[in-house]
Amino acid sequence: MGIVSAITFSLKINLLSKKDFLKIKKHFFKFNLPSKISKYFSKKDLNKLILFMKKDKKNTDNLINLILIKKIGKTKLNLNFKDKKIYNFIKEQLIN
Repeated sequence: MGIVSAITFSLKINLLSKKDFLKIKKHFFKFNLPSKISKYFSKKDLNKLILFMKKDKKNTDNLINLILIKKIGKTKLNLNFKDKKIYNFIKEQLIN
């Protein structure tokens, strides 16, 4: 579920190609791995999720630090985002 959210966010910010995104997502579906955040959380959990993410030790300067996927086998470290951007992304994922 976390990896699928990470690849979806990576795709949204144009870090990951659509081709690699689809390959990874297909792998998750093939093995019936959890992939929908909305199955485990609802919109009422959104503020708790953001609060939890903000408490992560990797964060600096009130930004949420994420490790995202650049392509299969390659990550991008230390990408910092304002909590509003993450909030909006997770909200969108919970609705869809």
